[in-house]
Amino acid sequence: EALRNLKLSADRFDYINEPLPQLSAYFKWLKQQVASGNPVVWMILWNDRTYPIYNLTAPAGMYGHVEPVIGIQSNHPLNDTTVYDDDVVLHYTDYGVRTVHRNLVSMKAGEWDDGYQ
Repeated sequence: EALRNLKLSADRFDYINEPLPQLSAYFKWLKQQVASGNPVVWMILWNDRTYPIYNLTAPAGMYGHVEPVIGIQSNHPLNDTTVYDDDVVLHYTDYGVRTVHRNLVSMKAGEWDDGYQ
């Protein structure tokens, strides 16, 4: 509703219909969005936290951090949505001021470490 009121269009990863596991499909979607110049914001869940946060009712509060994804680096053409082992995503943390460069395939659940924890 907020996006509609602000007259913004949005596309989201189809987590409802995408079969599990979704990590590869999400990275492909993410690469396509960022390479196309679309802004992406992801909501990070930490393994050792309780959700929803702030005593909200799910699905509200089902995140630990809100982080903007600002770029992608690849040794392959950016219109190739294949996620390669050396593809790197650039993002900010929700409390940091430096750009984080992270290899896409290194971002598996339980293995995330942004160096700030």
